[in-house]
Amino acid sequence: MNRELKKQIAKAFDAPTPGRKVQFIHSLPRPHISTKTFICSQIPFIKKSVWLMSILILLPVAWAASFASENTVWIVSAFTPFLALLLIAESTKSAIYGMNELEMSARFSLKSVVLARLIILGVFNFGIFCIIIPVCHVANSISFMQTGVYLFVPYLLTTSISLYLVRRFRNKEVIYGCMAVAVFVSG
Repeated sequence: MNRELKKQIAKAFDAPTPGRKVQFIHSLPRPHISTKTFICSQIPFIKKSVWLMSILILLPVAWAASFASENTVWIVSAFTPFLALLLIAESTKSAIYGMNELEMSARFSLKSVVLARLIILGVFNFGIFCIIIPVCHVANSISFMQTGVYLFVPYLLTTSISLYLVRRFRNKEVIYGCMAVAVFVSG
């Protein structure tokens, strides 16, 4: 190659000087997306089986409420840790499938995606609790507040211990520990 061509190629592919780095980065197009749009865009990425299993947790509630016994709250509270397990399983999906590094290099950070999915499933589970608590309250002779506490405590205990395990042990097998926590709390 002749020297003039080499100079033109070097000039065309020359890196910007360090002084203009910030200006160059700010000149790159970044389409803005609102938080609400971002959270709603994550809904299709949650497995349909998670939605289905969350709804199937309502079946023991309907069964227990049909008998209207005093054990309804205890039967239902034994199933709430599995709602938490579904939430944790969905949040660790990228670690289970080995996609952590790929998702960390994507447009949205892995933490943002996991947080959005936790928010979505948390709101959905709260909706389930809004159905479960009145049904259990009607079936039992305890107050509405006690019913809520009896149902939320196993769910929140499983969620907090499982999130601690997920944060502490970053491997694929951590979901088995979370399952053990859910079974233990349910028992």
